[in-house]
Amino acid sequence: MNEIGTHQYSPETDEDETTERERVSQLESKVEGLTRAVAMLLDERKFLQDRGILNKDPEGKDNTY
Repeated sequence: MNEIGTHQYSPETDEDETTERERVSQLESKVEGLTRAVAMLLDERKFLQDRGILNKDPEGKDNTY
C-alpha cells in the first residue's frame, strides 16, 4: 500500500498508479499557480498600501480601521 499525504491506496495496476501520479502532478501544478497568484496580489496590495491608495475611500478620507 502506498501513501500520498494522508490518502492511502493500493494500486491494482501500473495504470492506476500512473493515473494517481498524474492527478497529484496536476494538483501540484494548480497549487503552484495559485501560490504565485496570491503572492502577486499580496505584492500589489503592499504597493497600494505603501502609496496610501488602498487606505482611502474615493473621497480621499482615511478608510483604515
